[in-house]
Amino acid sequence: MEVLYLHGRGENPRDPPGDVVLSFPWKRTLSAPALTSEWIAQAFPSQVAHVDEWLENAAGAIGYSWGAWLLLCAAHERLKRGTPSPPLLLVSCVLGEGNYTGTGTWKAPRSEEILCALGLGDSPAKRPFDSASLRFLQGKRDKVGPANGASLLVRAGHSVRMVDSGHLMHHSTARKALSEECKRLAHHMHNQAR
Repeated sequence: MEVLYLHGRGENPRDPPGDVVLSFPWKRTLSAPALTSEWIAQAFPSQVAHVDEWLENAAGAIGYSWGAWLLLCAAHERLKRGTPSPPLLLVSCVLGEGNYTGTGTWKAPRSEEILCALGLGDSPAKRPFDSASLRFLQGKRDKVGPANGASLLVRAGHSVRMVDSGHLMHHSTARKALSEECKRLAHHMHNQAR
């Protein structure tokens, strides 16, 4: 079993905040596939199917920005099939919509379905996420994701850690919090393996 890390769009896995994840002393193999522009250009169902396959060998997974959204979508596919998913740490998750281009809001594929599964939709989900398997790390000054996303997650019963940072998690307190969340995930994976 391994730890899977998926970075954001147009980035390298080693770009911040991935450098924190990659430098953490994991006791398992860390897999951080490059989501190249060619990979991102695939149809969205193909992207989700790849991530679903990667989760098959993962004891835990971390996603940043678009990578976090892909993890949520793949974990939901597994949930619908009755297949277990590893615990997820979702950093600066876009929560279905965001302002990527600076020209207005963009909705991610499967937004309504995933938001309902998180307990954020207008109607209850047929297959909701288990909040114990998800942790969110969000910046207080994140202008990419929806402004009220973190408070909605908290109201829905999810574990959300807010840090003094924007979407990129550059602030030292955000980087320290991410390292602490990696440690928490490693501990959780160790306890699950027993």
